[in-house]
Amino acid sequence: LANIFDGGGTVEAWINVDSDGESDSARIFDKGGIIDLRTHSHHSGNGTVNLEFSQFFASGKYQFQTGAVLSTGKWHHIAMTYNNADPDNRATLYVDGKSVALTTTVDTGVGAAIDDSSTDLLVGNRAADDKTLDGRIAMVRIWGDVRDVDELRTNMFDDFASMTTPEKVGLVAMYQFDEG
Repeated sequence: LANIFDGGGTVEAWINVDSDGESDSARIFDKGGIIDLRTHSHHSGNGTVNLEFSQFFASGKYQFQTGAVLSTGKWHHIAMTYNNADPDNRATLYVDGKSVALTTTVDTGVGAAIDDSSTDLLVGNRAADDKTLDGRIAMVRIWGDVRDVDELRTNMFDDFASMTTPEKVGLVAMYQFDEG
């Protein structure tokens, strides 16, 4: 799963978080620290959690975060679409099928995105094993294209067997964690 967002890609998951996780910045997805989607410690303190995304470039990085969009102890479908070749380098994040507002916290990415082909994709932590997600992940899908909101909503409740062949076009990987 190299360079997921080169030319556009989508990652999505069903998650149920109990807190911000280990070190107040738990990883949902991590690709060698070059790309990550994580929970974040800047939450409102009332049982909600923010999300944050980072992508590193030849020089600098692009990073955004949401407001408090995840309620702890509740299942949420999250999806992020992103095309790092787009000159504006703007991601779109969806929670439960709805686009959520993003605040850009760092916008210094210049040049090409850093090649992540030599790094593993980790789910629920990072390689240093110090950013463990505090909660559960039921399903992860990775697409080789930017999915639109209708496509995301159509398949958000489907397991692999429930998806029709045309609905699977662009699906790069799918992991279902529903066996115990």
